[in-house]
Amino acid sequence: MHAHTYKQVLTLGLCVCFTVVFGQDHVAPIDGEDGIPGAVSNSFRVEWAAVEGAVDYEYVMSDNPQCFAGCAGDTRQEKTNGVTSATEYALGKNRWYYWITRVFYADGGVSNWSSISSFLARSPETSEVIANVNPNPVTNTYATIDIDWQLHPKATFLRIEFFSYSGNRQRNDLYIQRLPDVRFQSFRLDVAGMDKGVYLLRYYIDGNLNNPNTVYHSKLVIAQ
Repeated sequence: MHAHTYKQVLTLGLCVCFTVVFGQDHVAPIDGEDGIPGAVSNSFRVEWAAVEGAVDYEYVMSDNPQCFAGCAGDTRQEKTNGVTSATEYALGKNRWYYWITRVFYADGGVSNWSSISSFLARSPETSEVIANVNPNPVTNTYATIDIDWQLHPKATFLRIEFFSYSGNRQRNDLYIQRLPDVRFQSFRLDVAGMDKGVYLLRYYIDGNLNNPNTVYHSKLVIAQ
């Protein structure tokens, strides 16, 4: 038995019922925010938390918030072969998409559809940030911090702070020393001890907290 709660969505006078599956959390994109860009233009990734006993996941994504099947609009539906992530291609730029998922269990059971999440198919504006985490969302126990020292050629080290979105510090700061005569540098980031969720990373060049030109921010999503 799998526990569910009901949520109703009214469509043209009809009641379309979806259900919330406990433990089936949409991790990324965050509901109501920009999508997570994929590897090619206008491609976007979706991630959700693993469900115990699941063998497959299915999602439906549409730019029509009133209907996921048989209605006009850009609608896609796929199974993921047991993987808790998927990439959709050629989404309409700057268009809102709405997605629901359901779970197939090893015992043959199938959940009802999840609650609806939405995201804007817009890649974050290109900005000069000295460091990026790859991949992001992180779906393993480690990721890579890629640093481009060219933004601050005279910098000697990078300090990184980790915060939850509520502002609580999550782990000890990282200090990455610049290697001599290099522009690009990579650092292996261990996230095995961090909970799933969304974090804010704050980068300080040479530990300078007071100069806004040497402080950067980025988002880290852990979906492992």
